[in-house]
Amino acid sequence: MWVIFLHIKAPRELDMAKARLNSRRSHPIGCLAAAGWSLALLACEPETFAPKPPIIPSKTSPASSLQLQPGSKLNANQKANASGTKSGSSAAPSASPLPPPKAFQLDEPFSPPQNGAQPDETSVILFGGWTWRGRPDPAPEAKGAGVAQAKLSTAADWRIALSAGPRGRMRIALTSRGFSLKPGSELLALQERYGTIVSWPGRTRYRVLAPGSVRPLLDEGRADVVPLAKGVATPKGTSRRADRKTKKWLVSSPIGELDLEVTQLPEAPESGALLCRLFLELVGVHPSNEVCQAKEVPMFASYRWRIDDTVRSGNWFEVTRIKTSPAVPEPPLIIPPPNAEATTQGLPRPSNKLLLTKNERAALRTTKPGTTSKSSLLRNGSSRALYLLLDGAPLAWVEPNDKLILHGMPPGRYKVQWRSFLGDVVSETTETLLPGRIDHKVIDHQNAVSAAPSASATSRVDAPKSAN
Repeated sequence: MWVIFLHIKAPRELDMAKARLNSRRSHPIGCLAAAGWSLALLACEPETFAPKPPIIPSKTSPASSLQLQPGSKLNANQKANASGTKSGSSAAPSASPLPPPKAFQLDEPFSPPQNGAQPDETSVILFGGWTWRGRPDPAPEAKGAGVAQAKLSTAADWRIALSAGPRGRMRIALTSRGFSLKPGSELLALQERYGTIVSWPGRTRYRVLAPGSVRPLLDEGRADVVPLAKGVATPKGTSRRADRKTKKWLVSSPIGELDLEVTQLPEAPESGALLCRLFLELVGVHPSNEVCQAKEVPMFASYRWRIDDTVRSGNWFEVTRIKTSPAVPEPPLIIPPPNAEATTQGLPRPSNKLLLTKNERAALRTTKPGTTSKSSLLRNGSSRALYLLLDGAPLAWVEPNDKLILHGMPPGRYKVQWRSFLGDVVSETTETLLPGRIDHKVIDHQNAVSAAPSASATSRVDAPKSAN
């Protein structure tokens, strides 16, 4: 029996060895004949800024993004490995490979499954937030405690829940006033779908957004669909974040670069890749890029933007703490939320564009008792929704060609800066006296749209005067 066993097994091992050899030999051919594949891009593209990968043409037709689906053997094997099945193994798989994700279409009618499937339980909570690079320091006369409290109240922090199940679920809670969406809104994602679901505070309503919508959503509170590129991912060694070893990647697109660091997280077998997909969309790369792997979760994402043939450093996100097996049970990750109403109109936009309360504004300066302050006028004359920072603290979120009246601002000299959420538009920091008028204008209006970084913006602060 032992001799017969060897006689049966040897040809099979020989065939597998030949298959592995053929696979290795096929890579140089892929560089020449299949440059459109992600694998070929990784092997052949030079490590230079802003390569020209193919664009998915679909600003007006979200459905066209469905054409860039992972249909290659590389993606099929990745999905098979994620489910515990090794390519070429003769053993029966313990679970079927996950099918390639499909893309949501904008406002697609999407309902919870009706087959009685159990919701995925939350296994991991990530705590992290956005840092605004180049934020101005407070003016000399500012109250440090008041500025610190204002920054804390508007901190762009995320609380990210990841599921333990094999399907993959993610929920990002936006609890701060420092976003273009209402506090309590949530961003939801599923492993089997490219795209995002936005949930209203209280999980009363939800809206389905196609791939390419996350950037306009976070930047300007809009549901536009913008083109996505295939992108080029280049490994850049290893590092450490939150006492965990990370793999470093450089992901390039026509509009910018992303420095991404990921770590192994077996507790979230499929859901960690959902956060990676979101970060890729923000830099204009389709979420099917092979950099997003099962059992890995991003720990750091830093952006640079291509503007006027130069590179500008944008904002970055960093995970500061990971909690596995939370002691306090999390709500089940049911997507979309049960009993929520689907909608194709609007978004959970904040009703008040002033991000600081009257008391928080008053705490920015020391004022004499009985001092009265006149109103100030804030005007954003550009075609981008922008934040107005005073002494480095987000004071207001002003929509394009819009203005706000600011009451109860303590008089004094403030440092002023206008900027976008992702930092692709950052004005020069100036000083102005309030009460008065702060007017932002863009000198070069060419192609000033929300999705692609616009021309460098400058800020003009008019001579202080009282608003009528």
